[in-house]
Order: sequence, then C-alpha cells, then structure tokens
Amino acid sequence: DWDALHDSSAALNQLYNLVYYYASEVYGRTAIRTWLKANQERSVLDKMTASDLAFALIVFENYYPKWVAEIQDTREQEQRRHDHHVADPHDDETGQGPPKKKRKTSVTAARMSLKYTQDLNQKKVYLGCGWKPEGLKHYEHLRNLFAGLLANAPVWQNCKDGWDLYIGEKKRNDDTRCWVLTYHS
Repeated sequence: DWDALHDSSAALNQLYNLVYYYASEVYGRTAIRTWLKANQERSVLDKMTASDLAFALIVFENYYPKWVAEIQDTREQEQRRHDHHVADPHDDETGQGPPKKKRKTSVTAARMSLKYTQDLNQKKVYLGCGWKPEGLKHYEHLRNLFAGLLANAPVWQNCKDGWDLYIGEKKRNDDTRCWVLTYHS
C-alpha cells in the first residue's frame, strides 16, 4: 500500500538508498549529473522510471549473496596472509616473505548459483537474455509495483520531498562527497 509509504521511514530510506547507490547506475552518475544541470528544477527521482527501479532492485537481490560471499572470502584471505606473516615474516632469503598472489574469487562465490540469472557456465540460448523465467516474472512484478508508486502523485511527491532531505543529510554528514547536484530547495 503506497499510501502508507510516507509513514515508514525505514521503507523510504531503503528506496533512497536503492536510488542513490544502485538505480543511478542504470544511467551512470555523469549522465544523471548532466541531466540535473539541464533540469535544475527537477530531482533524480524525476529521472527514474519504474523499469529503472525494478531493474536496480532485481540486480541487487540477484547478486547480493554473491557479493557478500566475495567480501567474506577477501577478508578470510587477508586474515590468512596476516596470520602467515605474523607466524613467519621472513620465510624466504630476501626477508620479504612469500610473493603476493592475486586475489582469487572463492570457489563458493564463483560457483554460487544466482537466484534470477542463468549460471555463467551454462550454455546460453541464442538471442536469450540470461534471465531465468522466475527472474523475468519477478522483474515484471517489481516494475508494476514501482509503476503504482510513480502513478500516485501525492505519495510520489512526498518521496521526492524526502529525497531532498536525504540528499541534504548526505551532503552534511557523509565523509565522502555526495555526487547528487541540487539546485531546487
């Protein structure tokens, strides 16, 4: 129920994070900044379509488990290297320790089956999109949900107003520079 969205700050924050970190990459930050310069009275949310939001969310849902596995693997590899170095920091004649190896993706992360897309080692169908049928069905469902949100003018305006506050907070509090241009108040 989109009418209740403005009462859920957690849901709004998730929507804003989705747009800020993921949906914006559908176009690329440079393209959005260029669009914002040409449309100074508008918001990033005005640029987003239901399809953009649905695509960003399904990609996030699809790859999140793999990203987490890769991060955990990297941390474990770093810990093993650290433990090895602490155990014997001068294990070769140069005193520099063993040569550093390039980070490899863990077997678990590399072989992890993704929820909505075909496995990388699976043969692709000619002119196929790579999405599983359940992925396409979920995308359509998400697109319809977001289309309903965008069609509800008062609720979407509340979302845009909240977006302005979200970006204002990012500009005031983030250690990194906020990439979103703001012209309107």
